[in-house]
Amino acid sequence: SSGASNGAFAYGSTSVFPASTFQSANYWVDVVFNTTMPLAIASTTLPNAVVSSPYSQNLSASGGATPYMWSLQSGSLPPGLTLSSSGLISGTPTQAGTFNFTVQVTDSSQPAQSANASESITVNASWNCPCTLWPGTAVPANPDIGPDSPVELGVSFRSDVNGYIMGIRFYKSAANTGTHVGNLWSSTGTLLASATFTNETASGWQQVNFANPVAITANTLYVASYFSPAGHYSADWSFFATLAADNAPLHAPTDGPGSPNGVFAYGNASAFPSNTHQSANYWVGAVFNTTPQ
Repeated sequence: SSGASNGAFAYGSTSVFPASTFQSANYWVDVVFNTTMPLAIASTTLPNAVVSSPYSQNLSASGGATPYMWSLQSGSLPPGLTLSSSGLISGTPTQAGTFNFTVQVTDSSQPAQSANASESITVNASWNCPCTLWPGTAVPANPDIGPDSPVELGVSFRSDVNGYIMGIRFYKSAANTGTHVGNLWSSTGTLLASATFTNETASGWQQVNFANPVAITANTLYVASYFSPAGHYSADWSFFATLAADNAPLHAPTDGPGSPNGVFAYGNASAFPSNTHQSANYWVGAVFNTTPQ
């Protein structure tokens, strides 16, 4: 077209911008264009499973055109687990061990795109508890949001099995000072246990144990929270918008109807946190055990 040169070239021993032309030549080079983003499987570490305990985990993909179709390409799932065409790995594992496999997702575009990913599930013979949602090595992307009014910060969670909540943990920035109180609530706001943190370190993970462990029921939603009197708490915005936190048997669901997550409540003392803002992860969780010991 007018004003646009074509058949461009440039001599040189390495790539340079081709700005010269000769006899309007066609050098038969082209681009690959699509109206959608390339199909990709979300990078994630699948949570561990336990023999004879129900397991359920959704795989996720982005790009391409929905709906997606999932399949097992190679390797094997743990005996007792299956992969559905919608990307759900579920069932009850019957054998301990580590199982490596490759999954494929295919989209609905024409022509169809596909993507593969190597995955692994470790099945333990029993629960490795006491256990928590967040490993001790976890560090928030935003450990200190700055000063704020006194606020209760929490996470909604459930357990795959009956058990006991031993206490509450939270990640502390150096400026998150004052007296912190850990609380366990039912999903409807009944306070089940409370304890004041003592002997805190300057920063990092803090834990307080309840005077008496609290029995909880499998697959029932609870809220673990702590009171921060001076702000400077940790918050990763939009964390629970698309992600769940899974460290079986504990699970924190994505933020949505029926399971709000990244919950908070402003006030001068602890109160049930039922508000949400940008599906934030405030890096608080419960300490769980299968026995009250």
